[in-house]
Amino acid sequence: MVQLSGNGAWTWYSDPRVLETSGATYFAYVTRGGSVMLTSVEKPDGRMRTTVLRKFQLRDDHNVPVLVETPDGRVVAFWGGHGQAPVQYRVTGPGGDITKMSALRRLKGSGMENSATTYVQAFRMRGVTNQYHVLTRRYWDQNWVLTTSKDLVNWTKPIQLFKNSGQEARTWPYLEAASSGWRRIHLAVTDAHPAQEPNNSLYHFTYDADTTKLRRTDGQWVTKPAFPVTGTRRWPSRRRTATRSRPATRTRGPRRGVARSRLAPWRVRRSTPRASRSTTPTATRPTS
Repeated sequence: MVQLSGNGAWTWYSDPRVLETSGATYFAYVTRGGSVMLTSVEKPDGRMRTTVLRKFQLRDDHNVPVLVETPDGRVVAFWGGHGQAPVQYRVTGPGGDITKMSALRRLKGSGMENSATTYVQAFRMRGVTNQYHVLTRRYWDQNWVLTTSKDLVNWTKPIQLFKNSGQEARTWPYLEAASSGWRRIHLAVTDAHPAQEPNNSLYHFTYDADTTKLRRTDGQWVTKPAFPVTGTRRWPSRRRTATRSRPATRTRGPRRGVARSRLAPWRVRRSTPRASRSTTPTATRPTS
C-alpha cells in the first residue's frame, strides 16, 4: 500500500473525485491550508505529479474538485466554494498533463459566474450536443441546479431540479448523482439534511440529458423543479412515523450564525416486525 497524500480532505457530495484514464489515475483534494489540489499517478511507472489548482481558497472539504475527461484526453477539474465562491474550473494540457493547466475559468453565460455555490458533481454525457453537465447547489436559495456546455467555454442558464421540502428547520435536500456517460443521469436525493429531518427518506430520479426530462424510476415524468417526495422512494421501503421525546431546540449553526435544528432523540414506531426488516446502511452525517 502506498500513501498518496498525507494532507488531503474531501466530501461525499462532490463526485467523481477520482478519475482513471488510459494514461494515469487522478485524484483531487483540499489541504489543511485550504489549497485546492490535483495529483496524477502515471501509468505504468507510478510517477506522481501534483499541481495547485487554487491557493488558499478556503480550509474546507466541501471545496474538493470533481474530475471529467474530455474526448481528446484532457482532464477538467471543477470545484465550488461552500457558499463563499462560485463554481470554478481548470483544464489540463494535452494528454492530461497537469503541469500545463489552463487559466482559471467560471461558468460563462450561465448567469452564475459570481454566484456562490456548495458542492459540484460533473459528467461528460455522450449522445447529446452539450456534453458537459455540471450540478451544483446554489447558495442563495440552497437549490440544486444543472448547467451544460458544448465546449467548456460557454454554459447554459441553470435548470433548477428540486425544491426544498419546507420543513420547520432551515434545511434542504442532499443529492448524489451517477451516470454511465450515455444520456441519462441517476439522481438519489433526500428530503432534507439527514441530521435535521427524522423521517428522512431517499428518492430516485433519472434526468434525460437529451430531452431534459426528470422522471421517476418507472419512467413517469415529473415536473421540474420537483419536491424529492415525488420521486421513487428507495429507502426506507416504508415511511416511518416518529414521536418527539422532547421539543427540538434552535441553536446557532456551525458557520456564520445559520440557524440549525438540534433534534432530540426520536422513538421510531416500527411498521413491520423486527425480524422482517432488512438491514439498512448507516449514512455519514454531512456538516452543512
